[in-house]
Order: sequence, then structure tokens, then C-alpha cells
Amino acid sequence: QLNGEGASLETCVSEGQIVLSNSSASGKAALAGLAVQVDAGAKLINCSNRATIKATSSLKGLTALSQGGCVAIMNGSMDNVVNYGDVIVESGSGLSSYLLVGGVMAEGLSGTLKGIVNAGKVDVARYSSLANGNRIGGVIGKNKFTSLDHTMISNTSESEVDYTITGEVTNPAVGGLLGMTETPQTTLSSLINNGALNVTVSASGVIKEDAKFGGIVGYFYSGTASHLKCEDCKNLGDITISGKLTSSSKSMEKGVQIGGIMGRCQITGSTDDVLAEITSCSNLGDITLDNADGSLYTFVGGINGVHSVMKTQLSDCENTGNIVINGGLSGTVFMGGITGSVYRAANSNSIYSNCTNAGRIALYDASSTNEVAAGGIIGNASGIKDKAMTLRVENCS
Repeated sequence: QLNGEGASLETCVSEGQIVLSNSSASGKAALAGLAVQVDAGAKLINCSNRATIKATSSLKGLTALSQGGCVAIMNGSMDNVVNYGDVIVESGSGLSSYLLVGGVMAEGLSGTLKGIVNAGKVDVARYSSLANGNRIGGVIGKNKFTSLDHTMISNTSESEVDYTITGEVTNPAVGGLLGMTETPQTTLSSLINNGALNVTVSASGVIKEDAKFGGIVGYFYSGTASHLKCEDCKNLGDITISGKLTSSSKSMEKGVQIGGIMGRCQITGSTDDVLAEITSCSNLGDITLDNADGSLYTFVGGINGVHSVMKTQLSDCENTGNIVINGGLSGTVFMGGITGSVYRAANSNSIYSNCTNAGRIALYDASSTNEVAAGGIIGNASGIKDKAMTLRVENCS
């Protein structure tokens, strides 16, 4: 741990393996290649991790695990720090609550970042039911930085994120760069994801409810009156979801949500002035659901799977990736070239403008009980009780 003002680690390289495998461990644990925790005032400069960071299947009894290629918990300063090592969580690693995993850091809470790069793989296999979910990102698992851009974080084409579900999981959020952001007034600018995102649901795997997968961020969220902004971001990586998508939830908002930029954008505040802006973002990666089976709600969009905000402004966005579902999904499927489903959007200034989709949208081998809504721009739009939707769509093609 780098503890306090003046503490620093400079020009260091970590190699070999760092393994957490104590079968009698309990409580919370943290695992990282360079420093488990970087506190406020501490610095990590010109360092790299080349070690494999692994939580093994023999690990039992933990309530939570934070695991990062370089740092587990970040509150200080990082400058020119690169992860080359693989970050692995084996199936069977026992947890009863949070799993936070990032190619560079598990939890980005506060401080300053510059030149942070992930060039290693993130490979997570989960089997247990987690009430609080998994937050898994190619660079940061759970993010609370209010501003991130490409000079601060990036990845390479080698930084693939693989997430395998071998049991029942609840509320996972997985992204090519960020698993989840959850801070009011958050801005994401000029971020580029170069790595593939692969999600596999095994024969014994079940997504109980509410899964979010995105090229840039799985879950772009705020629970208060706020302003979320995503601008000039680009996804170049393919997103592939394979296997059975089964859920016990009958809630329209708690299905599988997949987007080239973000799986779900949400502000839970109900006042008309809460605002989410998505501007000049583009998805070039293909989104494919292979051998898809199951009976829950599925939302897929070139930019975002679900957009759930009272005041919605999405403009100048483009999707050129193909959106293809192969398999026997028997539930409700919403597919849109830009957004799978828009929810709320009750503010009179809510608008989609100057957006284009050039990607193919296709559903093959659909079940006879399938309910499908597909659109070149938006697959579905739904208001909420006592607040009529006033969404406008202008100059989109």
C-alpha cells in the first residue's frame, strides 16, 4: 500500500505470478501487481506489471474481491503505468458479494490519471449468485472519476475481456474499458476501446437478471439528479455473447442489455431536468449473439442497449457494426441501430438527432414465441406512469 502524501513507487516492473488461493480466507480481499492501494497524495510513476494476477478456484469464504493488474484501489496519482499481465478469476472462486476486476485497476475512486494503458487480457469466470453484481472492465472495474479521456486511460487490441458464467449471476456490468461508472456529473471524452468483449454462458450458467455489456462501459449510471455526458467515444472491438440467456425476472428493465458504446445509460432521478448527453460517438464493432437461447428481455443497440433518462439528448452518433442474433430466443427482443430501447424521456427537449446506422440488423432462427421490435435507429420507446414520452427523432437515417 502506498500510504499518504509523499509515498511513491517509480520505474518499477512486476513479473511472474501473483496468486490468491487461501481456501480459508474470509471478509474482503484485494489483489494487484504493483500496489494494492494508492492513497491520496501517493504516486505511481513509470511502472508496469507483467505478472499474471490470479484468484484461484480454491478461494472460498470471501464477501468481496478487488483485483487489478496494477492497482486494486486507486485514490492517488498514476502517470505512465501499463499492465501487460493477464488478470484472471477462475470459476469457483468463492464470493458472496462484490467482484471488482480491472485490467489496470479494480476501483478508480479519486486522484489523477495520465497515460494509463492495459495491454493484457481480463479473464473472469463466475459461478455464484452475487446480489451486488460483478463490475469488470478492460481498464477499470468500478469507476468514480468524474472525468476520463483518452490521455488518461486506453487499451490495445490485445486487451480482450472474457467473462464466462458457469452458475447463477445477478446484475453484472462488463465493459471493454469500464465496468461501471456511478458518479453524478460524469464525462467520458474521446475514449477508444480496441479490445474484444466476449461473454459466454455455459450450460450450467444463468443470468438471473439485469446484465449490462458495453464496448466502452457496461453501465453508465447515476442515482441522483445529475448530468451524464459521453462524447467522441469509439468502440472498435467486436462484442460476442454466446449461450443461454435465461432469467427469472419479468421486469422489462432487468434483461440483458448490450451496446457498442454502453450497455445501459441510466439516471434514476425522476425530475425532468436530469440529463444524459451522448454526442459524436461511434461503434465499428460487430455485436453478435451466438447460440442465443432463453426467455428474458434482450436489448441490443449499436450505441447503447437501453437509455433510461428523463431528459435524453443523443446526437451525431454512428453505428457501422452489424447486429446479429443467431438462436432461439423466445422472449422479447428490442434491436436498434443506435439504441435497443429508450425508456422515460419525458422532458420535452428529449431528442435523437443526426444519427446514422449503416450496420445490418438481423435475427435468425427466432422462436415462434418471439416478440421482436427492430428499428434502424431505435428498437423500442416506452414512457413511464403519469409522464408521457416526448422524444423527438430528427435527421436520422
